[in-house]
Amino acid sequence: DVRWYTHYTGQYAVQQSRNGNILIANGDEVLEFSLGGQFVRTYRLPRPYYRIHHDIHELRNGDLLLTVNSDELETKEDIIVLLDRTLGSVQRVWDLNASIPRNYELIRDTVDWLHVNAVTFDESEKSIIISGQRRGLFKVSWDNELVWILSDGRGFENWTEFLIDAQHEVFWGQHDVQLDE
Repeated sequence: DVRWYTHYTGQYAVQQSRNGNILIANGDEVLEFSLGGQFVRTYRLPRPYYRIHHDIHELRNGDLLLTVNSDELETKEDIIVLLDRTLGSVQRVWDLNASIPRNYELIRDTVDWLHVNAVTFDESEKSIIISGQRRGLFKVSWDNELVWILSDGRGFENWTEFLIDAQHEVFWGQHDVQLDE
């Protein structure tokens, strides 16, 4: 049985909000719908940020972590923003170009070098954990400093102090990250 469907196609990020509503990424905005399918609200990304890619993570206060692009960069899918749902403004930006070392060991793409597919918030350390499809999992502090890398280690030889487990033969392609609470 189909409960409801949407005509918004080609979007990856669909998330159930803490209030029970459904959040759907639609290009440069997040659409909120009730479980009955009624439109509730739109949250628009302010420029220079655009194209929400793959994930919406809601913090306890209702703000949203979004995986996005920036008009100011030549790279893509390597920015995380914290969108205040009440004000509709970006409160914090993580430019992963500044915190995560580039690694072309598996895929040689200088534009989409990391391809962030998921992000979650580690409340205990006030940090974010990022699923970089092309090279593993990364933990970055609230101030955008690298905390650790979970990867097979190839291409991170100069970053061994950050590697927490380099015993995997291949560690890439994942599309989600969650903390066990």
